[in-house]
Amino acid sequence: MEILKSFKINKGILSLSCFWILLFFFTQSRYVWSFDGATYALSFRDHTYSGVTGHPVYAYFGWMFDVIFHLSLGFSSLFVAKIYTFFTSAALTIIYLVFVSGLARFLNLTAKLTTTFSILLSTPFFLYYLSQVEVYNLSAVFALLSVYFLIPEKNINSINLKSVFYSALFYALAVGTHLNILFIAPILFYLFFFHSEAQRRIWLLAEGFLTFFIAIFLIYLPAYLLFNNFYSFWFFAIGGHPSRHFFSAEWQMIFRRMPLIILLYGAPFLILLAKLPHIFRGPNKLFTAVYSGVAGVLTILYITSPINGEIEQLLFVAVLLSAFASCYYYSLGMVMKKIAMVLLAAPFIFLVPLKLAVQKKDSIVDITMRLIHDYIPADETVYNDYLSDYIRLLQDRPIGGTEKLLSTDLDRDKYIIEGAEIMALFKEKGIELEILDKKPITKIFIEKYISYFVSLPHSWSEEMMVARVRSRPQ
Repeated sequence: MEILKSFKINKGILSLSCFWILLFFFTQSRYVWSFDGATYALSFRDHTYSGVTGHPVYAYFGWMFDVIFHLSLGFSSLFVAKIYTFFTSAALTIIYLVFVSGLARFLNLTAKLTTTFSILLSTPFFLYYLSQVEVYNLSAVFALLSVYFLIPEKNINSINLKSVFYSALFYALAVGTHLNILFIAPILFYLFFFHSEAQRRIWLLAEGFLTFFIAIFLIYLPAYLLFNNFYSFWFFAIGGHPSRHFFSAEWQMIFRRMPLIILLYGAPFLILLAKLPHIFRGPNKLFTAVYSGVAGVLTILYITSPINGEIEQLLFVAVLLSAFASCYYYSLGMVMKKIAMVLLAAPFIFLVPLKLAVQKKDSIVDITMRLIHDYIPADETVYNDYLSDYIRLLQDRPIGGTEKLLSTDLDRDKYIIEGAEIMALFKEKGIELEILDKKPITKIFIEKYISYFVSLPHSWSEEMMVARVRSRPQ
């Protein structure tokens, strides 16, 4: 398949590829950046499902990487997680370029490879997830492919059995990687119904649904067999009740998040804003409405979430906007192009606070591991909530949630390691703690500003403490 037929590899692309690699290693954490990342790395090592929803397709590929790089070649579990992330980030970059080539052809616009690549690299959401051990890069890869295979090739009714099969298959893989990709269905249905032959449409639709449901069945079957209980499996599949994730944030927080999201969408958002009158007057205005509608719905879902981390999941929307902006960039006037170039460079300032945050998280993990090593015997359970997966991954210690301290037997010493805020809460509950040691955690200047939009995790408190539990309320 000549998916990069319209592009020519040149020195600019080679330079941007080298820059991509530098960015990947610059944003890299010595451990893994997020709590979820530690959970995923642990699940790859243990060949288990991770997190609330498990993201089965992401888990299956992680297990495969573990078999190749850990079990066969002897690399550490941390290396497995990082090399997996390198491949998923590289795959997203390549598939994004492929997707834009098809999108530009469909819209009858020009998209040059160097500009397309530059716009993606300047998107803060992409920079944020470039080296993170997270599910969103892989889900975006499959989602883009599912749309790409329905983009007409040469004529308006070019969709056939092959393209429908591949689109449905990749859509199933995308949904099996991250459930919220279900929301791109309107784009797929638009392309299908407007670019397939009417007399064959019912058979093509039947093939698409059959392919999708068979693939979804095979993706989730191992998880269902593992749980062997429909309620537990359903909770695993959807991640609990939707209200836990969406439409529960306070209005004040929603309004605070909106300018932050626009800022993180970066130059692509402003390029599209400049071309807004033209975009919705062109021959593809209905497709544009559906495309932008999907991006808008996903944005609303995430900014209404009570969970701070949900707004980070807007990577796919940022990729959609970047792809559209790449197609319209060359139709900008000369003045707007110069402004856009400045805006494309501005988001790299974002790398400074990102690197500082990554370094702080690394230092928190360092301090925690050192305190455990120095004060908690190797055969004792470590009671911790927020860093428990890091502890299991790096020291393979037995772990208990801190709430268990209220019910477990105290016939022997129990050890807890947490931030100062959590320790204070336990003292309020009447638990007597003997503080064995505490280490300060350096505060970085961006915390004051970030906390205006999101609540920082408890593990970012000013001190990390290790303590022995002496007594608890009877």
